[in-house]
Amino acid sequence: MKVTKQQVNVLIMVLGVVIIALTYFYGVQKLNEKTEALEAENGQLRSEVNTLQELQLKQNSYIADTEMMKGLCEAVADMFPSRILTEDEIMYAVKLENQVGCYFSYVGTPVTQNIEIPLGERENILAGITDITGAIAQNSTVNEEQIYSADGIMLGNAASSNNFVCTYDQFKQIVKLIVENPDIRSIDEVSLAYDNTTGSLTGTMTINYYSMSGTDKSYELPNTGVAGYGVDCIFGAVIRGQEPAAPSVEDTAEGESAEEGQDLDIE
Repeated sequence: MKVTKQQVNVLIMVLGVVIIALTYFYGVQKLNEKTEALEAENGQLRSEVNTLQELQLKQNSYIADTEMMKGLCEAVADMFPSRILTEDEIMYAVKLENQVGCYFSYVGTPVTQNIEIPLGERENILAGITDITGAIAQNSTVNEEQIYSADGIMLGNAASSNNFVCTYDQFKQIVKLIVENPDIRSIDEVSLAYDNTTGSLTGTMTINYYSMSGTDKSYELPNTGVAGYGVDCIFGAVIRGQEPAAPSVEDTAEGESAEEGQDLDIE
């Protein structure tokens, strides 16, 4: 079969179209897809660079704020005693008697209820940034020494019910002294009755004692002035200078189920 020149030209044209089509679909189109992927990646990198530049500009401010918050945490923790024991509740009532001139006829000494402090989640703006080496994401957390740690810290509360006799002015002094006490205290469930015979107020009041265990603060032994070492002496541990071990969550749970607390009538 003889192929004409015209047929050869047509065949060449068809082959050229096929080659052009293959070049477009397997060359240009894939190049366009790769270009689009690179543009998307560059857009993400530009966003990350902007974030890093913004953080760098605020670096000194973040460091100063971290130090300030650490100082505030330490100041708040210092407002709480490390322990509240029976001796503390009784001697505080005696202290109020001596300062105000009132009379406490009953002081409740309940078991301290301890709860763990829930830890908040630490914000990490760089957590989603993955640079080429991974160094930014890996080292994005601040130095742990700059952050106040609440690990192992527990808050304690002992709600002590008290019966007392005082004048109206003395009651105002009692409230003022409790509110302004260096260690955090609070008052609730106050009930007062006027005695026509003596002209005094007979009252009941719940004083909340707060403590914070697990910090570096040591327990300060109250000065009881008691010299005895009897078996039934509730101040024995204080006199001997033996500080009880800090409570754990397990010990607290066992203490709550086994012991309701101790009460003391002051004569």
